[in-house]
Amino acid sequence: ISAQDAVNVSANTCYGNSIDGILVNNGASVRDNTCYQNGNNGITASNGATISGNTCYDNTKYGIFTGIGSSLISNTCYSNDLVGMYAGDYCTLDQNTLYDNHYGNLAAGIGCNLGVNTN
Repeated sequence: ISAQDAVNVSANTCYGNSIDGILVNNGASVRDNTCYQNGNNGITASNGATISGNTCYDNTKYGIFTGIGSSLISNTCYSNDLVGMYAGDYCTLDQNTLYDNHYGNLAAGIGCNLGVNTN
């Protein structure tokens, strides 16, 4: 799924894509999706996105990869080949469950509010 500015992407299952399962741009809302076995990231979102309630696993790179100022809340990322979740600078992360990712569970940019996450 690929969508532009300020869209809502919800309740989808995205798997087996050669690139990202879901790719959205500025200000998008991505919630309650399941993304697995994608050739790049489960979810890629640019600046200011809200990513919540998603499950991402077994992706070639990251479970979730976001740009600056995004909010990542109540997501689950596991068994991804790189890192479970990458959050760009000044992001808010809270109540995420991250485990068994090959190169680590969380990579966060400067100024992020990390809240309470399970790693």
